[in-house]
Amino acid sequence: NTSFTHSSLAGIAGCYYVRAIDSLGNESDFSQAVCVDIDVCGLYRLPNVFTPNADGFNDEFTPFPYTSVESVRMTIFNRWGGIVYETTDPDIRWDGRHRDNGQACNEGVYYYVCDVLESRLEGPVKRTIQGVVHLLR
Repeated sequence: NTSFTHSSLAGIAGCYYVRAIDSLGNESDFSQAVCVDIDVCGLYRLPNVFTPNADGFNDEFTPFPYTSVESVRMTIFNRWGGIVYETTDPDIRWDGRHRDNGQACNEGVYYYVCDVLESRLEGPVKRTIQGVVHLLR
């Protein structure tokens, strides 16, 4: 067999090498290791707009596809600095409703701070992402 597929991995960061085994059970030496960090495949990223209008498209504020995330702590603020949403779910899933009363938040720009704990070659590393998201209905 000349291929192998990793499955159920929490992340991709690591050092990899190969070793060949022939049909008689003879094994080669290990190849030179190739180390891969998450920068190669992209970091945890967030969009800058979503449309919670129940049309089935972009109805939740969620990250782009990601790997190598151990945890997040996301806080979303309105323009007056009031917290409208908080979560520790890496998929975020904000539906545009206020955390306190469940009412739909107004269209506009919301500010967020997201602490992401990412699995890297050197171990878990915290990265803070700050930005804005436009809520359009």
